[in-house]
Amino acid sequence: MEEDFTRTRTVSDYARRLGTSRWLLDTAVKQATGLPPKEHVDARVIHEAKHLLAHSTLTATAVGTRLGFPDRATFGRFFRNRTGVTPAAFRAASPTYEAATRCAPTVSRSG
Repeated sequence: MEEDFTRTRTVSDYARRLGTSRWLLDTAVKQATGLPPKEHVDARVIHEAKHLLAHSTLTATAVGTRLGFPDRATFGRFFRNRTGVTPAAFRAASPTYEAATRCAPTVSRSG
C-alpha cells in the first residue's frame, strides 16, 4: 500500500498486485484487523493529506494532485467526508502550519 496509495485507492488494484482476489484480500484484512482494506487505504491517504496540509505550503489543490485526485473538488469531498472538515479548515486549525508559515524564509525585494 505504501508504494501505491498516491496512485490508487481501490482494493481490487491492491488484490491484483498481490496476486489474489478482492474477496480474499477483504476477508483476510477484516479477520486480521477488524476493518475492511478500503478503510486502511483511505486512512493512509488522509494521514498523508493531513501531514502535507499541516507541514507544507502546498495548496489544497496541489496536495490533492500529489495524492492522485483529479481535481480540487474531489479531494475536498474525500477529505471532508472522512474528517468532518474541509482541507482549508484543517489547515487553519493546524498550529504546525501557522508556525511553518511564520518561519518560512522571505525574499528580500531591496537590493
